[in-house]
Amino acid sequence: MKKKLAMVGYANSWKEAPFKDKSFEIWIMNNMYNIAPRFDRVFDIHDLDEIQSRPQKSDEPKHYETIKTLPKPIYMQDHYDEIPASVKYPLDEMIKEFYIPEAMGDKLFTTCTVTHMLALAIYEGFEEIHLYGIDEAVDSEYVDEMPGVLYWLGVAYGKGIKIVISPNSPLLKGFWIYGYEDKPKKQHIGLLESELKRIQDTAKVSKDYQQVYHDEEMKCHGAEAILAHIIKLQTKI
Repeated sequence: MKKKLAMVGYANSWKEAPFKDKSFEIWIMNNMYNIAPRFDRVFDIHDLDEIQSRPQKSDEPKHYETIKTLPKPIYMQDHYDEIPASVKYPLDEMIKEFYIPEAMGDKLFTTCTVTHMLALAIYEGFEEIHLYGIDEAVDSEYVDEMPGVLYWLGVAYGKGIKIVISPNSPLLKGFWIYGYEDKPKKQHIGLLESELKRIQDTAKVSKDYQQVYHDEEMKCHGAEAILAHIIKLQTKI
């Protein structure tokens, strides 16, 4: 049987992951255990101090306390006795296997948790790697993280690993072929600009409504105070 892996992130397509297919190993990151119906490994490649102080939603238990009780392996920078399931991420082995001194400067090209996960998956010999909920399209993700994710996907494909990415993820999706399809490119940019204007207009309308509601709220508070004062005076007559 082929070794098949589904890596799952937080973007909307995470629900497409094959949680019910037991032929897949499921890898998640950080506190995805709060929503993932099944997982086999957790990755939280951050400094322990950051993990201990990480803010979370008010309705979620503290992440640091939760991972102390998780029964599945949690890949971290080291093994910590207070986190029995913690496993030291084998960074030294990844460097030995994948570092290219003539190209990478003095650091292995890993830009985010996903890249560490991909490196380990390639190292362990998975024959299929599926990505769900991994877009790398928002703010710093696009600038800082996506280049590394694309690189490691290329490494995996170059080693003959089958790559499957949710069709709803922008990863490896080209909207036109550079140089050959300038017209579709202009049309696509035009659509994006129209959508941007629509969003900006909607935001302006919402802000205007907020001001109206705020003004009405202030009027109500004023009327409330006046009526309360009148009632207080009437009770003394």
